[in-house]
Amino acid sequence: MRLLLLLLILSFHASGNPADEARLVDPRIAARLEQIAAMRAKPGGTAKLLEVLNDFELTVCQSAAVAALNEHPDPETGKGLLHRWRSIKPGARINAVQLLVARSEWRSALIEALEKGGVLPAELSLNQTQRALLLDDKNSDLAKRAAKFFERKEFAGRKKIIDTILKVLPDEGNLHDGNELYRQRCLICHRHGRLGNAVGPDLSGELKRTAEEFITNFVDPNLVINPSFVTCEVTRKNGAKALGILAEESLESVTLVKGIGLREVIPWQEIASFQTTPKSLMQEGLESGLSPTDFRSLVEFLQSVDPPAE
Repeated sequence: MRLLLLLLILSFHASGNPADEARLVDPRIAARLEQIAAMRAKPGGTAKLLEVLNDFELTVCQSAAVAALNEHPDPETGKGLLHRWRSIKPGARINAVQLLVARSEWRSALIEALEKGGVLPAELSLNQTQRALLLDDKNSDLAKRAAKFFERKEFAGRKKIIDTILKVLPDEGNLHDGNELYRQRCLICHRHGRLGNAVGPDLSGELKRTAEEFITNFVDPNLVINPSFVTCEVTRKNGAKALGILAEESLESVTLVKGIGLREVIPWQEIASFQTTPKSLMQEGLESGLSPTDFRSLVEFLQSVDPPAE
């Protein structure tokens, strides 16, 4: 049991976030992790582990519960995991997706959730290997059902827009114009070089991405949602709502980061519910009014190694 707990803690340390690592010394968190590890072997442990996947558990505790659920392969476990999908924090969701796809006993529940709309394909952010596991499932009926969600049919309308842009995309753009477009439409949530705000993914390390990849993500931000940047919705007890990316959490509060890097700290005692949403924080329609040359200029700026700050 203690070995499992140690592995879970080391895994969480790998995040490299000093604030997260410091919180692990809190005896209350350590005690909770001990409880979760103990649930793995207890009668009725599945139900208790699933209860950990609620609004008010920290990511590190939810991650521990997901890891322990791997020892409970019953199909009902997968259904229970998906039933709590909106309450699972972004940091724990990555491992939850891995289990749902890798465990053949749970794939049927995953496909059913997709069919009912409880989970959107973009939220899974599946890599090529994970897609292959679903599309090549030995259950041919399940494989056919999976193919309906991973052949981009649900994105057909947006794909037409992307294809039209790519057909007329010029070979060259203007770096200065790309800089201005980045400031107008991207800077509020993304960093690139010395510009921008750390809300969504940092684009500085995306230099090798193709024009098609950049344009696809720009036109269709809900095609694939990075699990680390899932939009969260906090509802306060007074009814007020807050949307943002989960930046920090502690036993006392959660911190959401929003456009232009604004941070909102919300005490747990004021929170009625904490849920993830099926949509990216990045809005659709950002391509409105852009010409093919504008797109090429923006791509050139995003592909520049040392983008000008002015």
